[in-house]
Amino acid sequence: MALGGYLAINRLLGLRERRKSERQTPEAFLKIVHVELLNDAAHRTRFSEELPAMQVPYPGFQVEGWPLVSQAQFLLAVNGDTVLKLLHAYNRMQSANAQCEELRDILSGPSALNIHLVAAEALLPDDRYPAGIATVIAEFEAHQSSLRDVLLKRIEDLKLALDDAIDAVESELAIASPVKAAGRLFRHTGTPYRLPPPPATYARPRQLKNVPWPRRAGA
Repeated sequence: MALGGYLAINRLLGLRERRKSERQTPEAFLKIVHVELLNDAAHRTRFSEELPAMQVPYPGFQVEGWPLVSQAQFLLAVNGDTVLKLLHAYNRMQSANAQCEELRDILSGPSALNIHLVAAEALLPDDRYPAGIATVIAEFEAHQSSLRDVLLKRIEDLKLALDDAIDAVESELAIASPVKAAGRLFRHTGTPYRLPPPPATYARPRQLKNVPWPRRAGA
């Protein structure tokens, strides 16, 4: 009889601990996500200020919180409207990150390097480009500006999604803020890390003389 009572009490205590843990886990996830969203909101401000000058902040938006909040345990414990707002914010940040990578590539990545090499090889002795190459350069630079403008639009659209997600998470965590996220200015205080900017001019052929091409392994 005593053993049965002990087992019943132990089972009851185990259930209580499990329920307590189930309540605490979503709250812990929300706290992590809250910090990440505030950082991303500050990052969005930096993007909006630097993209017009063709500067692309590095790295992109933090989206590590999404695997946490997309777990079934979290989805069942949190208000459905909060989940929807988090989904919108993280989807937009992930697409913005993809657009950032595309823009970085044509500003200072392999695609930009290829264009510079082609232009350098085609440069005439009088420092002019043949008509066809000049057209390619102009189209490439127009493409850079076009991608930058598309990303800027995405960054502008992201503000509403981030503000809504921050407000929803703060409501879940019972964080009392006198001002909604839309009325706050989120900004980083540290110096941003930037990848090298695009060259102001295309390389001259004399700068490329006697530069060996890298060999592939086993070649």
